[in-house]
Amino acid sequence: MTGHIIRRVALLFIFLCLLLILYRPGTREIAQKVALELVGPPVSLVNYFRDSTLHFWQDYIQEIHAKELYKKLNKEVLELKRQNQILELLLKEKGIVFQEEDIAQKYAYVRAKIIGYQAMPEPTIAILNKGMRDGIKKSMPVIIQNNLVGKVVSTSPNYSKLMFITDINSALGAVLEDTKEKGVLVGTSEELCELKYIPLTSQVQEGEGVITSGTDGIFPPYIMVGKVVLVERPKVGKWCKIKVKPVVEFQKISEVVVLLKEEELSKILKEFPK
Repeated sequence: MTGHIIRRVALLFIFLCLLLILYRPGTREIAQKVALELVGPPVSLVNYFRDSTLHFWQDYIQEIHAKELYKKLNKEVLELKRQNQILELLLKEKGIVFQEEDIAQKYAYVRAKIIGYQAMPEPTIAILNKGMRDGIKKSMPVIIQNNLVGKVVSTSPNYSKLMFITDINSALGAVLEDTKEKGVLVGTSEELCELKYIPLTSQVQEGEGVITSGTDGIFPPYIMVGKVVLVERPKVGKWCKIKVKPVVEFQKISEVVVLLKEEELSKILKEFPK
């Protein structure tokens, strides 16, 4: 009880002192400063708690939104994976598989079997068991294990003709792997092809690899074609005479891969129900 009375007396004394200070001449400014110093700390404390509470709730709300967004995105990813699996199954039923190798990432492909050859001393035309109904069209590239075989030259609903790169009518853009010089690879209807338009000053040597250049608009670049087996530099003219042996042994293959162009794949996909 005594302590309570003492506190009241002390507060009254402080109050009276403040009144005396306020009513003394020239002390108003001092009083304002004292009052400001007294009021400042509690106001700052209130603001601190207010801002801390506000930031806490903002962070809490953002965390909730982030969790909801994560759940939504995760759900969408799972749905896309499910749709992708369904699409792969549908394409697989048509014999279409997406190419995984680097040289053909932009393509889907159809596997086709060679069921016959066009009669010639050295067959350079093969008949495939897939055709327009499978998305195959004229001029589509044909490969096997990332090595160039040739291109489609004609199609019917269920079959197509494949022309090997050794055919005398075959021509494609090619580039030497080491010297990076570009030329045109033409068929000779024999075992070897010929690489034209390589200058006499070229450092090309036997054993150098030849790949597609992609400049012909038919074959994607960087597909292996063959190896240089002969280099001649005539005294007359300005071009080397270069013979190239294809990597593919055409008479030993029974199945090939036809690369589909994007527009053909789009047409095929439209056939599937959404």
